[in-house]
Amino acid sequence: MRLKICGIQSGGFSNVYTVINLDEMRPYCLKENRALPGDERKKNERLAVEAEISLRLGRSPNLVTTYAALSYKSRLLILTEYLSATSLDLRLKKGSLSLKMALSFGVQLAGALLSAQKILPGFVHGDIKPGNCFTTSKGTLKLGDFGLASADGIRFRDPNPKNEYSVGSSDTSIGWGGTAGYMAPEMFDKTKPDRSNADIYAFGVTLFEMLCGTRPFTAASKEEIIEMHRHSEPPMHLLALKGVPQPVMDLVERCLSKSLAERSSNFEWVENTLRQTLRDQFDFSVPIDPIPELNDKEIVRRAISFAGLGNSQEAVECLDNAIRLRGRTAEMIASKAVALTLGARTDAAYEASTSALMTHADSFVVFLAHSRVLIAGGDLDNAEEYLLKALLVQPNNCVALNLIGRLCLQTKQYGEAARYFNRSRILDATQTETWEGIAITNLAEGRIEKAITSFQKAISLDPRRSELHKLLGDAYRANNQPVEAIKSYKTSLKLAPLSKGTDRRLVRSFIGLYQRNGHSVNVRLARMLIRGTRIFTNNFGTSSDDFVIHFITVLRESNFNPLLLFFFDSSLAEVADGLNARVSQKLAEMLRIVFERCSSTVVPAYVLDSLGQILY
Repeated sequence: MRLKICGIQSGGFSNVYTVINLDEMRPYCLKENRALPGDERKKNERLAVEAEISLRLGRSPNLVTTYAALSYKSRLLILTEYLSATSLDLRLKKGSLSLKMALSFGVQLAGALLSAQKILPGFVHGDIKPGNCFTTSKGTLKLGDFGLASADGIRFRDPNPKNEYSVGSSDTSIGWGGTAGYMAPEMFDKTKPDRSNADIYAFGVTLFEMLCGTRPFTAASKEEIIEMHRHSEPPMHLLALKGVPQPVMDLVERCLSKSLAERSSNFEWVENTLRQTLRDQFDFSVPIDPIPELNDKEIVRRAISFAGLGNSQEAVECLDNAIRLRGRTAEMIASKAVALTLGARTDAAYEASTSALMTHADSFVVFLAHSRVLIAGGDLDNAEEYLLKALLVQPNNCVALNLIGRLCLQTKQYGEAARYFNRSRILDATQTETWEGIAITNLAEGRIEKAITSFQKAISLDPRRSELHKLLGDAYRANNQPVEAIKSYKTSLKLAPLSKGTDRRLVRSFIGLYQRNGHSVNVRLARMLIRGTRIFTNNFGTSSDDFVIHFITVLRESNFNPLLLFFFDSSLAEVADGLNARVSQKLAEMLRIVFERCSSTVVPAYVLDSLGQILY
């Protein structure tokens, strides 16, 4: 899929691009999380939950449709339908809605949430507000932005539960998630709340605003608004002054109840009440737009997206359902084979890819899928044969060139691997996988300087991919550059704390550097190095104070060796804010001694950088 960016809008946590699919000449929206340095992994995990929920919701008249979840440069992206529409909050800023329009939008919003609850049991949107509702010139409303959504069995969970509760100044980053002006009272509690009835409250605030032109609770400060949500009764007289019918006023009052028991998490009664009022007041029924079916390409994208998100079973069911309804096509069967491969169901994948070959024996897509299945099953010789067949059909396809290059690396055919990767590089020099393959080939054949240069090129294209930083660290170690190796391993661990083997590489590299500088490593220091790595990767296993106390002991035993700061800088920076006053003061005293020693002797610049990172 070739996408061209035509515009961009930035939200609180994301960028949304307007893009054109050049193969279809069709507009879409493309969403990415605006990850700050160091939190890319967590934001990708959060976006993956949003992607799975929105994909499983499928197509609905009043929900924004998600077509695919794409991975680009280690960042997850969500492809959604393009809406030439205005957000409801912008529409409200121009003036209040008519009663008929407010009720119509209320019916559609309730219908959207009811539909979501039926498709996904336990569904909670988590951020219902006019800013996440989009209205068209035809009077259609669609609910979007599922960034805080959850459902039974599908929810983002922060490894550190403390991070889930926010006390930030932003109106959109508070409590247990949501926007302060629309959040249910329980969402501001310190203890984790039951979210199941929070949507009905936010719906009530939104409906009140549509009917009245203003939210029920407004104040100069966020703190005042929170207190009003917790303790103030909604000003129902404002709705009466607007001529809102009594059944709707009763509905709003029930939605805005402080008591969870008096609210209902089911939107069926809401939709029915609003529909009945529209019929009684205006003899009007909200039309239900027909939902166009997904085409074959959209079904395949949706299925591969599920597989890429780790839900291969959903991907297979999606394709099986399409095959049952539409008939067998080679592309769908081949896509099923890929999904089964990603789910480690190799035998079933082989059966599917063989079936695809029998359906269409000359298809590039089928050859590529079959080769992937064979690679997963360890049949590398036959995999190479089918990749060569794929290249006969499309000789300039970079995906096939990179895949056969990877296969040659597995079989240690480094010359052949280099040839395929270089062909791919000539066609498109912006591919991370190509430069990674070239770098691994150079490293395997002892061209270490060239390997380092190629890894650096790959990282410049995809700086968030932890594996590249780990491999660059390996190249630096092979080139006897321990300082650079340590820096690369630290970056890798920061991006992916659970990266297999990187922690051991980091410790071994530091021990080598420490011993090279004439210092000995005892058991206590070795244990501290391991504990420091666990702190750095958020796998504490000990309190921050306890860790720092042990670090101070090791620092004293090493006669305040400043080299230790180079290893422990990230770990100490990680725990600094959580120390009690006594331990924090003791650490500051020890660092002051180290700083004085650094001032009186020649110390490498990287050690001074580490000291600055800890202190500031």
